[in-house]
Amino acid sequence: MLAPPAPADESRLLRFPAIHGDVIAFVHGGDLWRVPASGGDAVRLTTHPGQELFPRFSPDGSKLAFTGQYNGDEQVYVMPAGGGEPRQLTWCPARGPLPVRTP
Repeated sequence: MLAPPAPADESRLLRFPAIHGDVIAFVHGGDLWRVPASGGDAVRLTTHPGQELFPRFSPDGSKLAFTGQYNGDEQVYVMPAGGGEPRQLTWCPARGPLPVRTP
């Protein structure tokens, strides 16, 4: 039996998941999101026009570290795991923008 097609508003391109306890952080559309591991509605954590990638929880789960591509530069940022203002941790020389990813 074939599965029914996914509804048009259902997203399936979720990338770079990280889990801590009962919370999953992931990237969708270049932004960070979080969702309960048991399922439910995802909450967007970032809205910057640049990309956020590779989220990782701090050992206690209170913060998320991630790679942010802001202003054509790739740096490491940290923010509260529940959302908030990212704080830049590195100031490495730019290698240029990340390559465009195609579906």
